[in-house]
Amino acid sequence: MIIKFREQRIEKLEEKINKDKCQADGDAGCAECKKLLKEVESLKQERDSWKESSERNPMAAKLFVEKAELVLQKAQYEAEAKVSPESLTAQIRGLNELTESLSNYLKEHCETRSKEKEEEFFTVKNQLSEKVATLE
Repeated sequence: MIIKFREQRIEKLEEKINKDKCQADGDAGCAECKKLLKEVESLKQERDSWKESSERNPMAAKLFVEKAELVLQKAQYEAEAKVSPESLTAQIRGLNELTESLSNYLKEHCETRSKEKEEEFFTVKNQLSEKVATLE
């Protein structure tokens, strides 16, 4: 927007310079024309600096990337929202079944390990009691 305003101001000043071309001083021009030409030149430099900063703006690039990420995230949320409640219920049921089967497996595994350890302790106890008996 600033660039557009600068360009409009430059155009108005150039029109004024062309309209009011001072013929009395010849090619040198009058002091007012020189002042207007300097102002036009400074406005052009300012406009060019604004253009350069707008073309190479790191904040704009960052915002552009962030916008793309947010659009992608929004699409993912919309896709999740479109999933029907029945399919979510089925997923929950399936996960509950998986949890139950895992807990049963762990329970059986712990019981068999416990039985194995009991048997091992019993055999070690018997061996130690035999040793004690032989030593007495």
